Amino acid sequence: MTPEARRAQIIEVAREVFSKAGAGRTRMRDVAKAAGVTEQLLYQHFDSREELFKLSVLDPLEEIVERLAARLRALVKRTPSDLEMLHRQLHEAFLDNVIAMIPLLAAAQFSDPEKGPQYFSGHLIPRIRRSVVGLVQRLTGIAPRSVAMEVAMRALLGAHFGIALETVLSRARLDVDRTAERLSSLFGPGLARAHLDNISTATRKGAVRRRAPAAAAGGRKRLRRAEREDAILAAAREVFLQHGLAGARSKTIAERAAITEAFMFRLFATKEEIYEAAVLVPVTLGLTELAEGASQIVDGETDAAFLERLNRIASAFFSEYGRLCIVALFAELGEGQKFYRRSVAPKLVRLRTILGERFDVGEDPDGAEILRRVITGANWGLSFGPRWPRHDPDDIVAILTRLFTAGMQVQVRA
Repeated sequence: MTPEARRAQIIEVAREVFSKAGAGRTRMRDVAKAAGVTEQLLYQHFDSREELFKLSVLDPLEEIVERLAARLRALVKRTPSDLEMLHRQLHEAFLDNVIAMIPLLAAAQFSDPEKGPQYFSGHLIPRIRRSVVGLVQRLTGIAPRSVAMEVAMRALLGAHFGIALETVLSRARLDVDRTAERLSSLFGPGLARAHLDNISTATRKGAVRRRAPAAAAGGRKRLRRAEREDAILAAAREVFLQHGLAGARSKTIAERAAITEAFMFRLFATKEEIYEAAVLVPVTLGLTELAEGASQIVDGETDAAFLERLNRIASAFFSEYGRLCIVALFAELGEGQKFYRRSVAPKLVRLRTILGERFDVGEDPDGAEILRRVITGANWGLSFGPRWPRHDPDDIVAILTRLFTAGMQVQVRA
């Protein structure tokens, strides 16, 4: 094998190792072992782990982002008479690129404790948004700086990143043509083709019931232990959100909780047990509430009212658990795939069944699943970027519902 071919092979293997195990856990010896070479040979080709990470993860990720951005910019310049075709081409551009982006983005997001967490929301999303906002304005007539445009952009990006992430986690092949056609229908003419103002507001307030904190059992001593555990878990969540499981250090968690490591490990056996209790258990419980809440929506409601109720429940879930979902599913794709199959997918099947029974998804066997991914992804997308300080969450959800019911081929009024 020539030196050039060996170098290319190592870069390809490193990309897979960094993406699956996470940047924080991967060492040069791990890459060398996976590539079937010695660590000494690795350093003959690359000066450092940082150089290898840049060549195998950051550079390819930037290439994909630029390819997507260029394709979106090209669509903005076109003037086809067939708006449905333009919608389809928009979704094909995302589907052809975002799935390949997911493993690289997972590695980049948790590569650096300071810069990594900002890569997605501070660099990637704004860059794609700038490339597509003009096209969405042409398709919808929505004012570019309006809250409706912000909702439309977050929903569009969230739907596509959600579809791509679940495709990677489930290890299932995605039919791009069929999915693009379904998406052009959902984001085009609209799911129910309802009038813009045909949105029920009867369920706005109090539609999502939040669970009250459980009362501590037993006496004063047990309450103090529960409080200590809660403080440790709260500190651990912040550390895991910043570093992921692999990059988090038990010493950092203890310092954040203002206790010693020795005391922390009297309450929890391992760092992995803390991660389970701080991240995975809350996400699982939240998903259970989401599925149960969706199953309790009254069948007799209109499609618009049904969707608004469902969006309200899903939006509340992602507002509370969206960041934890990123860690649980995204920080280490290998572990994320296990958690997805074990705890996430079974809950989402219930949502898919509810939507399949409620809406006509045609003869497409995957229609209900695509619809479910779009709705959950779009609601996840609402949590991308800054909060909505000047807008009631109920109004944000109402605008999202209009996008689904009236479509994006007509103006959506805030």
